[in-house]
Amino acid sequence: MNHLMKIMILPLIFIIAACSNQNELEEPTLIPSLVPSLEAATPLPTAVQPETDTGGDWALTFRYDFPEMFWEPGDHSYGFLIECPNTAYDLKTEWIFFRVTENAEPVPFPVYLRLNGLSLEPFMPDYSQEARINPDQETAAIVHLVGLTEEQVEEARSECELLIGWDRAAPQK
Repeated sequence: MNHLMKIMILPLIFIIAACSNQNELEEPTLIPSLVPSLEAATPLPTAVQPETDTGGDWALTFRYDFPEMFWEPGDHSYGFLIECPNTAYDLKTEWIFFRVTENAEPVPFPVYLRLNGLSLEPFMPDYSQEARINPDQETAAIVHLVGLTEEQVEEARSECELLIGWDRAAPQK
């Protein structure tokens, strides 16, 4: 299937998967006041800020942990769809590609599938220079919604829909 067809099919797959199984949401997190500024700690697109300035200092994390030894050797892709109508979040990423190969050294901590590629850190933008992982590598998809008020976090927990799609599998909520 060519690249254009995959991009065209992604929205349909996301809609179909809206009722699929889901992991539990992470607990809301108050952004530490020791961090000089949110932008310095988590610049976009590592974390997603709302389209309008809410002035909040809370964040909500969405995470999907892949099963052990999930990725077969070869080329893979993933993408995110985020819809939060009442908190001004709306984002759809392009497909992000990476390779799984026995030649990549596994690391002793998860590699995160994030908005801008594979990352070695769950919160800071420490992206891998090579988009390659070992088949034995622990992986998790993770997105942080930042800049929310405490009330918006509670609303986002119930109203936001965040989907991750990969390869040809049905997306996960």
